[in-house]
Amino acid sequence: MKEKKRFAAAALFLLFIFGMFFYLLRDFNSISGEVLHFYQKNRSENPTIWEKASLCISKTESAVNDSADRSHGFIELFGGVQRLLSKRVIDDYDPENIVVRLSNGTLQLIAKGASEQDMTGAAASLSRLHQTLAKSNIPLLYINAPEKIQEGAKVLPTGIYEYGNAQADALLQKLKAQSVPALDLRGSFSQANYGANFFVTDHHWKPEAAFTAFQTICGTLRTQYGFSIPSAVTDFENYSVLSYHNYFLGSQGKRVGTLYAGTDDISLIAPRFKTSLVYDVASHGIHRAGDYLNTVIFRERVKEKDYFGGNPYTMYAGGDYALGRIVNNDNAGGPKILMVRDSFAGAITPFLSLACSKLETLDLRYFTGSLTQYILETKPDIVLYLYTASSTSNQTLFKVN
Repeated sequence: MKEKKRFAAAALFLLFIFGMFFYLLRDFNSISGEVLHFYQKNRSENPTIWEKASLCISKTESAVNDSADRSHGFIELFGGVQRLLSKRVIDDYDPENIVVRLSNGTLQLIAKGASEQDMTGAAASLSRLHQTLAKSNIPLLYINAPEKIQEGAKVLPTGIYEYGNAQADALLQKLKAQSVPALDLRGSFSQANYGANFFVTDHHWKPEAAFTAFQTICGTLRTQYGFSIPSAVTDFENYSVLSYHNYFLGSQGKRVGTLYAGTDDISLIAPRFKTSLVYDVASHGIHRAGDYLNTVIFRERVKEKDYFGGNPYTMYAGGDYALGRIVNNDNAGGPKILMVRDSFAGAITPFLSLACSKLETLDLRYFTGSLTQYILETKPDIVLYLYTASSTSNQTLFKVN
């Protein structure tokens, strides 16, 4: 048995070597041209054989590395070998992390040596903000978005631990004890096919899952806060879906390549009804006015398929910005909402903007001002805190000044 394993390992190693050789062979003309040009430019008048060899070897090494880096050959072939070995845990280029293949076949980045965080400070911070805003009649609602790892499911390899759901549970319990309103979105998703709500190669939820969350949030805003949100806005039948097949390699997939992870489809969900929006992000010089597709959707992010250089997820709302502002010209009577957010809110922002008269999104990872002061100055009708369960590990997201 040991001999068979050794033979298999040796065969896979040779496959990797030959694979890399043939992968680089495609760029042979380019590499040899670079080496020749470098040699002619840098050779001495009467070089020795050793000097000739040294010049060629030094340039060949850098040219090969550049070629492999351009085509991501090392990542692809390394990932392919790991897949053949059926490895579920792969060391990341960041020594603090590992890429894990869950039992449902999807990928997740896990911090090495992670331990469960005490959520007492986070709950206290949110409670203080809630009490401060209540004096100005501004309600606060904490929203817990589901993370990729299903609550209570044994999807991690043996010996690997992640505490997002446990921390979210602890935070929600503490918020309830301190009378801070909270909404747990995990109950909005079917547990039978839970993994289908998330990308295979990325930790984010799919736009379809974000729309389900949007519907749940709007239901709460209607019934518990009395906001008027047209039913047509939350009816999925009033939206079109355009699918980009095999178009997305997520942040985990970029670490291990398509041979290990495969690729994802991503959908563009757009309203069939008339829209008129204005989207401003001052920090990035963004000012876009027009309909939904030309304001809150960045279609240039899916103009070309680029697995390693592109990020189609940012087609929704453009990315993570300190502060974004969307005005809905077609819903002047809708609520004014400020949403404190993490990256999961990117996919929900365009939908939520249709339910508002004005939507502002604020990311505490980049916002440098006083959150409390900003809220009291702008006076939104409600403040939403939308964080995924895994974001509870980042305690800085709960530091309110």
